[in-house]
Amino acid sequence: MTSSATLLDRRQLKLAGLVEHQLLRPLAERDQKRWLLVTKDIETTISGKGDPALQFPSFDADAVIGRFCKGWIVSITREPEGKADFKKLQAHDEAWVMNFRGPAEGWRLFGRFARKNLFVGLALWPRGDCVPWSVYQQRATAMISDWGGRWTNDPLRSNNYGDFLSDPWDDRDAK
Repeated sequence: MTSSATLLDRRQLKLAGLVEHQLLRPLAERDQKRWLLVTKDIETTISGKGDPALQFPSFDADAVIGRFCKGWIVSITREPEGKADFKKLQAHDEAWVMNFRGPAEGWRLFGRFARKNLFVGLALWPRGDCVPWSVYQQRATAMISDWGGRWTNDPLRSNNYGDFLSDPWDDRDAK
């Protein structure tokens, strides 16, 4: 069941100061099927224009983002210990995490879907700064508060992964 709330679009998100992440090898507009919008600070980090000690740009992060943006298969889980490209957190209202296995120990991009195929990343944390699980949950709560402070619009809500992502996607919990 998808929510019928007024959803944000890319133009509104850009007007609010978010930027579309540009892959290391940019896609032609016709080849892009999904979009990642992030804060300027996150874009500075993942594009490699920030602190070099963070080891971005990263092949591992760019591979996950690239598969997502190209509309290729991405994996999804709801399990706290599940391993997937995206994790939908169960104890929170539409909190999602895009998982990067690298650089270093890995990173977590907390965000929400503004509409189908449009992920908004609002908080980026090294994996080690998200443990124990209670801290992971605090990061998600803070991201939700950030969303609420930026917009009155709700995120996309649904119990069906197909409402968030066009095919293909892999439900790791269904195995």
